[in-house]
Amino acid sequence: QLDPQLAEVHVARCFILWSHFEGWQNEAAIREARLAKQLDPSNTNQVLGAIYYHIGLEEQGIAEFELAIQRDPTSDSAKRAYMFLYHQLARPDDWLKLNQRLFNQGPDVHYYLEKGMLREAVPLVEEDLLKNSDDPRPRRDKVLLLALQGQHKEAQSRLPWMMEKVHRDKAYHHFTYNSARVYALGGKSAEALKWLRLTVAEGFPCYTLFARDPFLDPIRKDPAFIQFIAEMKTRWE
Repeated sequence: QLDPQLAEVHVARCFILWSHFEGWQNEAAIREARLAKQLDPSNTNQVLGAIYYHIGLEEQGIAEFELAIQRDPTSDSAKRAYMFLYHQLARPDDWLKLNQRLFNQGPDVHYYLEKGMLREAVPLVEEDLLKNSDDPRPRRDKVLLLALQGQHKEAQSRLPWMMEKVHRDKAYHHFTYNSARVYALGGKSAEALKWLRLTVAEGFPCYTLFARDPFLDPIRKDPAFIQFIAEMKTRWE
């Protein structure tokens, strides 16, 4: 009301709309972010890029992050948010190229997990668990590692406690997606689909990822999964 032409006001409204508080109103949030850019071209592109890739507009998201880095090449937050995009989209080779370009660094634990390089991943997962025992993210990596190792019952048994811990985390939808992957790797289509639908409802309807993620391959021929992908494509494409 005081200054509707202030770009930061519209960025703030974007964040509120794009949250569990307001039911992840993607289109309205994108409008606010675009208006902020129109009012102030120097305004950050990060939030717009993040919303784009969460709904499957991967290349548009990448373009926004590239613009953000061009505007401020010194911003570590923009660089790490950009790298987070490739990690969340299960594009490990693209993530590695970007990591080398921005930080001159090589693979990390998530790269090894996504590539299925379990021998390299194991010591890094265990080390991270020791250093960050209260952080749910290393626990998420451990659960995925167990599933990739074929220890499906053990992996699935660890999910309820972890999901309770992160229930109101803003990144909850990434944890629900991890649960879907764990159940899919174990061949449990119904459970995997339950978590996929929750992932969509909780703000991550990234159907392009669902359509190609190799960790979902064990359930890909299930008629219910095929129907789910068709629904997502119709709604979001």
